[in-house]
Amino acid sequence: MAEDETPPAQPPHDLEAEKTVLRAMLHSTEAIADIVELVCHDDFYHHAHGRIHQAILEVYALGEDPDLRSVIDRLAKHEELADVGGHVYLHRLAGEPVGMDAWVEAAGTVQGMAVLRRMMVASARIDDLVTGVTGVTADTVDRLIDTAEAEIFAATSSYRSRIPQAHPGRQPGRKASAALRSRRGVRP
Repeated sequence: MAEDETPPAQPPHDLEAEKTVLRAMLHSTEAIADIVELVCHDDFYHHAHGRIHQAILEVYALGEDPDLRSVIDRLAKHEELADVGGHVYLHRLAGEPVGMDAWVEAAGTVQGMAVLRRMMVASARIDDLVTGVTGVTADTVDRLIDTAEAEIFAATSSYRSRIPQAHPGRQPGRKASAALRSRRGVRP
């Protein structure tokens, strides 16, 4: 990199907010009920945090309280424990105190940062779409506008399925999905 070039900026993220969310979920099923409405595993910037979040929800969907031991067991069962930082990282994460209801603000921050990252991707796609367009007609412009609007809508849409998968690539069983919905007060 030349001296006059600045390093590329990192995408928006807040690792402390991500840790606060996970810590709260490991200590409180009340926190899980609040957080599951705001954040899903792909909202986390740090991939390991997203996987920990998903493991917590998988344990919760099975009707168990997702304490540190059950989450570690779940990650180990799928040979993902080392990928998320291992026992030491999870013990350190769970061992730090969580302020009362701090998880709501932290979850909002995680969600907001995820939306900003998705908007960055959408704007890059829109830029690629319009770069080098030749022979512009009214139909071409209309199609570009429709596509750009769809990209922005997809990036900013807050609706996504909150029912966790039992394991990447597999859908949860009916019992697990029903258990998660009933614990959140949603009827099938």
